[in-house]
Amino acid sequence: MKKNTLNLVASFALFIFFSNLISSQNRPNIVIIFADDLGYSSISPYGAPSTALETPALTDMANDGRKFLNAYTPTSMCSPSRYGLMSGRYYWRDVRDWGIIENSDDCTLVRNRYNLASRLKNEGYNTGGFGKWHMGYDRPSSVPYNIPNYVGFDYWHDYRVRPNGTRIDDEEDADRFRTGEYLDNEVAAWLNNQSRETPFFLYFAPISIHSPYIPNEAYQGASAAGDPYTDYIMELDGSVGKVLDILEDKGLDDNTIVIFTSDNGSVTGHTRELREDPSINFIASGLYGDDNEKFEGSKLRIHEAGFKVPMIVKWPNRIPAGTSSTELVNVIDIYASLMEALSIQMQAPEYEASDSYSFYPAWFYDLDEPIRDNMIVNSFEGIRAVYADGWKYIDGVVREPTPYRFFNSRREEREAHEQLYNLSNDPFEDNDLVGRISQRSRVADMKNLLENIADQGYSRPAYTLSTKSIEDNAKNVFIYPNPVADFIQVSNLTEKKNGAIYNILGAKIKDVNIANNEKIDVRELNGGLYFLRFNDTKKTMRFLKK
Repeated sequence: MKKNTLNLVASFALFIFFSNLISSQNRPNIVIIFADDLGYSSISPYGAPSTALETPALTDMANDGRKFLNAYTPTSMCSPSRYGLMSGRYYWRDVRDWGIIENSDDCTLVRNRYNLASRLKNEGYNTGGFGKWHMGYDRPSSVPYNIPNYVGFDYWHDYRVRPNGTRIDDEEDADRFRTGEYLDNEVAAWLNNQSRETPFFLYFAPISIHSPYIPNEAYQGASAAGDPYTDYIMELDGSVGKVLDILEDKGLDDNTIVIFTSDNGSVTGHTRELREDPSINFIASGLYGDDNEKFEGSKLRIHEAGFKVPMIVKWPNRIPAGTSSTELVNVIDIYASLMEALSIQMQAPEYEASDSYSFYPAWFYDLDEPIRDNMIVNSFEGIRAVYADGWKYIDGVVREPTPYRFFNSRREEREAHEQLYNLSNDPFEDNDLVGRISQRSRVADMKNLLENIADQGYSRPAYTLSTKSIEDNAKNVFIYPNPVADFIQVSNLTEKKNGAIYNILGAKIKDVNIANNEKIDVRELNGGLYFLRFNDTKKTMRFLKK
């Protein structure tokens, strides 16, 4: 596909929000499959060797959609990443600086603030969730363990809660309910009840591949490596395949956005400790510790392997098939991206999805400038790192009051101090530059950036519509102020300009010759998103055709 000429200013994210443009019947369905502890290179599309396993469903999904090769989670652990996905906010803003939420804790999702499920329900979506909640189960009087139904889900089936709402406390019994087959059947029953008349949001959070590694009998020995760990990954792939098959069988796949990703990296990793002493890798896996590629660290840690995850987005006949993007994105960004895809206006960042940047344009194009100009991640112990301009600064501050649970002397030596890496040429964090005299100002700047983002209370810019002309606008991309039926026009042009209108896939629709305030006829265009680009400049106008 053609490389677009969109030039997004790093500190400015664009949003289209004509909420009455698309009726609820025409809005796409949304499916998010959120795996557990799946490392970056644990599946075939991201480099898992066929000598260990194969993941045909995820391979097909990648061939039909777009892989994001630089996708991160907000934390290197479970519940804070789930909170980030659902709220669009960093976990430490609302909950605490370290650790996870236990199932007995209060629900972390604030009820007077939208989350992804409640927002979509408010927009007319049927909302269903299955699998792992891990965001707290505070209980209103006489209502046992079904808090998800009070924060946006019409239907929720948790692997640790029986259909009657009672808690499963016995681990062995709970394991029976967590199996892929059991959850798959529950998901299939709900999905088969959905129709074209009402859009739906499916949040499927499988337990795989979190320990214990207990693949169903059908998958035991299925992988080439033949160990439970790789077998379990193949079972996860089978679960994805069942969802995709149902969508296709019901004729819903063309109008469904499917997003697959993980809550954090794998528990194994290509750590320095493993390189020095392979015996400490407690999982005998056919992936041999390379399920996080060659990235340093693992789940819970502050280095790359804890945060780098696969992310695939599929939307047939819209997202160009079989493509990939190196855009810096985060699981948190799924919230704002879906809002833009649905033309839903969000509230100001102080009140909704405070840290979620829409990477919706990157679903379709390779962008000239990054959408995100910063990003914060944190480890189990609350150590934070900030990313900016291809650099990563680690503050080394342990915020957990009594860091003992996972924090051994090896990890303390490796993580509990300031660090600086140029990820552009050192993606595996081999060369710590924090002590270099030449980097003192960068360290100070990134430290200030980290503190300022935390203090401000939000990090995403407010989304706005520009009503300025293409020549008068300081930004290189702006949005036509209204959805159009017949004509568009550009003001403040000093001379005629040649240009063209392109569709969302980058195909040229028509050449145009544009004069000041002259109407451009677009009546023959089908409804959707288009781009007007001038031949002699990178400036671009995005507009929606009714």
